[in-house]
Amino acid sequence: NKIIIIGNGFDVALGLESSYCDFMAYYLKQLIINSIESKGSNIKVGIKYNYYEDDLFHVGLHFKPDPLFAFDGLKNLDKLSSSEIKKKIINHKYFKIVPKGEFISELLNDFLLKNWVEIESLYFEQIYSERNNLDVIKQFNKQLKFFKSVFIEYLKLKTGKFQLKKPLIEEFNEVFSRELEYEKINPEVSFIYSKVSKLYFLNFNYTDLLGRILKESALEEKKYIINNIHGSIDEKDFNIDNIIFGYGDKDSEKFKELLSLNQNSLLENFKTFHYKARAGQNYDSLMKMINGNSIFQVIVIGHSCQLSDKALLKDIMLNENCFSVNLFHYKGVDEFLVKSMELNRISGVGDVLGSKIFRFDEKDSIPQSKK
Repeated sequence: NKIIIIGNGFDVALGLESSYCDFMAYYLKQLIINSIESKGSNIKVGIKYNYYEDDLFHVGLHFKPDPLFAFDGLKNLDKLSSSEIKKKIINHKYFKIVPKGEFISELLNDFLLKNWVEIESLYFEQIYSERNNLDVIKQFNKQLKFFKSVFIEYLKLKTGKFQLKKPLIEEFNEVFSRELEYEKINPEVSFIYSKVSKLYFLNFNYTDLLGRILKESALEEKKYIINNIHGSIDEKDFNIDNIIFGYGDKDSEKFKELLSLNQNSLLENFKTFHYKARAGQNYDSLMKMINGNSIFQVIVIGHSCQLSDKALLKDIMLNENCFSVNLFHYKGVDEFLVKSMELNRISGVGDVLGSKIFRFDEKDSIPQSKK
C-alpha cells in the first residue's frame, strides 16, 4: 500500500493561490477597500480619517492632505503580485495599519518583511510566551478563529472558479500510479515483490482539487481512499467548526508545561485534541490503515513536514509498518534537504526515520503549473 500525504504545495503546484502569503495579500486589499469606504476615525491608534477595524487590525489614514489623492497607489491592486502589494503598503505615506496585539503584529511582520507566514507555529510560540496572561490568550484564540473563518472564505472564493489544466491532471495521475521502486528501499526491509494494492491519500488541504484530479484518472475508485483529515470546504453539510486549524506538536516540553497549567484556553487550538472530536471517522480510518496487517510506503507531495503536523506525521512514519518514505520536491535537492531535516525533528529518535527516507532523485519532482 501507499500513503500519499498531500499538503498545500500540491494545490499551489496546480496554480491555486492558496498559500497564507497569497491570502494575506488578498485580505489586506479588502481592508484597504473597507477603509476607502469608511468615514470614521480613531485618535487613540493615530488614525484620523477613513478608520476601519476588524478582529485583527485597525486601518486608515493618519494624514490626508487631499481627499482625491489620499489613497493614491492603494486602489486597483487586483493585478499586482503579493510582493508588489506589500511594497505599496509599506511605502505609502498616509495609510496606517495597526495590529491588535503581539500575535497579529508578528503575523504582519512575517508577511511584510520575511515573505513567509507560518501562522500555526507563530500562534504556539505566542500562546507559550503569554501563558500566564489568560486575557491575552483569549484574544489570541478569538483572533485565530477569525483568521480561520476569513481564510476559509478566501479558499471557497478561489476554488469556486478554479480550472484544472489537463496536462497537470495527467502528470499527477502518472505520479500517483507509479509502482514501487525496489532498488531504493533499505535492504534490511524484506518482503515479496508485488504491485501496489491501494492508494491512501491523506489530504491536509481544505480543498478538493485532489478529488477532482482522481475523478479523471484511470484508477478504479475502490483502489484509492481520500481522507480529508483537516476537513473539507466541499462537504455537503459544511460546518466551519469541523475545519481543524492549529498546532500539532504534543511532544515538546513547552506543550507539557501548558498542560500542567490546567487552563483549557491554552490548549484550545491544538490539533491533537480535535482529531477525535472533529474528525473521528477520518482519524480512525488512518489509525486502521497504519496499524493493520499491511506494510506501506509514504509519499510526501507538497507538505512542508513541519512541527505543526508533528503528531500525525510521527504516528505514520515511525510506525513499524512504514518501510520507506519518498519526498517529492519542486526546488531540487535544497528542498529535499530541508524536508529531511524537518522529518528528523519530527521523529526525535536519531536516524530511525532517516534510514527509511529514499535518496534524492531528480525525477521525483512535483509537476508545476506554467502560468
